[in-house]
Amino acid sequence: MAPSRSASLHTRSIRGVFFLFGFLALWLSSPCLAADDRQLVLGPDGTVFRLYEGTYGELFPEGMEASASHPVLALDILYAEGAQERHLVPGTESADVDRSSSIVFEKNTGVYVLWESLFNDLHPLLNLTSFDGVEWSDVIEIANGPFAIKGSPELVVTREQSRGFESQQHRTTLHVTWWQEAGGSVHKRYAPIFILDGRYSGWSPVVDLAAYVVSEGDPFLAPVPGLEYALSLRPGRDDRTVVAGFLNPQTHRLNTLQIEVLPQVLGNMADDARAQIIILGSRATTLQDLGHAVESRMLDFGSEFHHATLAYMAAQVRAGIESSLEELTDGGISSIADEARAQIIILGSQFGPDGLADRGDPQILEIGQSASGGEPYQYLKVSMISDRAAPEVAGPAKLVLSESGLNLVVTWEDGRRIYYRESVAGDWSEPSFIELTDDLDRETAYRMLEERVSTD
Repeated sequence: MAPSRSASLHTRSIRGVFFLFGFLALWLSSPCLAADDRQLVLGPDGTVFRLYEGTYGELFPEGMEASASHPVLALDILYAEGAQERHLVPGTESADVDRSSSIVFEKNTGVYVLWESLFNDLHPLLNLTSFDGVEWSDVIEIANGPFAIKGSPELVVTREQSRGFESQQHRTTLHVTWWQEAGGSVHKRYAPIFILDGRYSGWSPVVDLAAYVVSEGDPFLAPVPGLEYALSLRPGRDDRTVVAGFLNPQTHRLNTLQIEVLPQVLGNMADDARAQIIILGSRATTLQDLGHAVESRMLDFGSEFHHATLAYMAAQVRAGIESSLEELTDGGISSIADEARAQIIILGSQFGPDGLADRGDPQILEIGQSASGGEPYQYLKVSMISDRAAPEVAGPAKLVLSESGLNLVVTWEDGRRIYYRESVAGDWSEPSFIELTDDLDRETAYRMLEERVSTD
């Protein structure tokens, strides 16, 4: 267990800062501990988190928690004043091969660790856990196609605090993507994992990203060698969105999607409206009475909506109830309630936080608390941002996305050169390259490309 950190971390000396930089430089320059951008993150107060893959005997020479030959993951924590700790990642103690690991730091929760394990050296599984500085969470297994080959798992975290009728609610969404071979194609998968007030919701669907693409291009393009496994996930323009870029295995075109976690208060309002209709419907004498009661209830959520947006939504729901062809019977009331909830979600997805209408054509992903549904529901809006022909590349390629998903860079490597092609308006530039030197390393080159593509 990690010891508690004192207030001295917030007032550390200049000497401590220089120690951190010097130690970190040595830490990362070691050949056997080369930094991977998915395995190294910066936390608060200069704390650095580093993830390692290796055998238990190599990483924990004096440990007693696993056999020395077992492949495991270790999390190192380097504090700004020089103290260092190493923790065994739970769930990696067995003989299963643990690989393709990555970490993400989320300021309100801690470090999330995502990795792939080979159960019985045959069944690839994706696992996720978190460390808050004191204890580890339970390991979450992302189950999908246990016999299918998987790879390149990526994780982005979004977080929201919203107001319910009785309390503040905290929701962390873990967005996970990976590629998976199935039926002779390389499919791109996505799973949203919800942590509600610190607790895992208990179930998460796995969806195919290509299912949310409506391509207007030639559906019979030939495969593009080097791009079959191309998949990238990054934070979007605000705290609720992520952007995914991938090669579509059906069309062989490059697509980008924006995935937005709709505000928790919107889902709360939709679920509450449905519940109120069930409760009040049996006592209401007319649809008009029921519509006005629901409109009034919706207006109580006003603090987190633009007032004009909320008034419009409430009026539309009231009008929908009043014009319903259903009667105030048990079955009719239930149908009205379901229609009102769906209407609220659809209306709410069309507006941004400032009340301006979103003129896109998104699709709504509704997620219950189990595979069979059940409240509370979580809602995601998936919008297609771009659909473009894939460029020719000369090796296994990676994607670098802008935060909007509109700009895209495709990169591949050949010796000391990192080649890249850029696309802004759909067309691709001719290949260019960055020559790596003693003064320009690989990490810096990719950071330059990320900065370049982000200027949209």
